[in-house]
Amino acid sequence: MVFFPWAVVQTVAYYFSLFFQKVQGLSAVDTSVRSLPNVPIGIVLSIVTNMVLHKYSAYWIILCTTFVSAVSPILLAVIELQWLYWYPLFWAILMSSLDGDVIFVVSNLVITNGFPDTTQALVGAVSTPSLSSVPPLASLSWPSFHRL
Repeated sequence: MVFFPWAVVQTVAYYFSLFFQKVQGLSAVDTSVRSLPNVPIGIVLSIVTNMVLHKYSAYWIILCTTFVSAVSPILLAVIELQWLYWYPLFWAILMSSLDGDVIFVVSNLVITNGFPDTTQALVGAVSTPSLSSVPPLASLSWPSFHRL
């Protein structure tokens, strides 16, 4: 459940990097600065997901964020070179990691809730690093800025 959304996030991030550096001719630093919106959106989304997960079904939260994240590669596919960064690319970058961030939070909560209260901290400590090792497997060419 976690591997494929992270693979999509990493692939889209790789294509953003290629677009910024090869098509627009930007440096690696400028490309990295353009991916910084993933940091605040990842933090906010993790907090919001934790706050609303008990009110709504995890299925519907994941489904909605999956559809929103699917818009990101579509925006990248239809981009015009004369468009400014703020027009489609900023929004595509913001939407690209929504699904992966939500699934990471939901999967951690689902795994830990399957165990008694006395061992949930131990299970969370064991499952979080194993889930965190999935993104580097998806793509080794792009740093995961949104997971800070």
